[in-house]
Amino acid sequence: MSSRKDILISSFDEMPSSWEGKFSLIYSNSFDQSQDPERTAKEWKKIVSKGGLMLFSFGHKEPTESDPVGDLNYKDIINLFGGTLYYYNKSGSNYQDMIIIF
Repeated sequence: MSSRKDILISSFDEMPSSWEGKFSLIYSNSFDQSQDPERTAKEWKKIVSKGGLMLFSFGHKEPTESDPVGDLNYKDIINLFGGTLYYYNKSGSNYQDMIIIF
């Protein structure tokens, strides 16, 4: 636990209840490191505000021990998180970027 009040060291799956609906923007380039993608999605959806945005950058690769969520595509993210797909880009790299509106 950090001594600073503006830093949280925690699990993806244990967002503080005081954060519910507080964030208008959530960015992640590490969703593929989630140990439980359904639980992570549930927790992240709780903290995004109505009309808020989630920005994802994620690789399309085989799962590994450190990155257990692999072979993702934008439909997988929409199925887990819901919301409305606002932006999607996959151009040349192994990474895909997307923005979802809630």
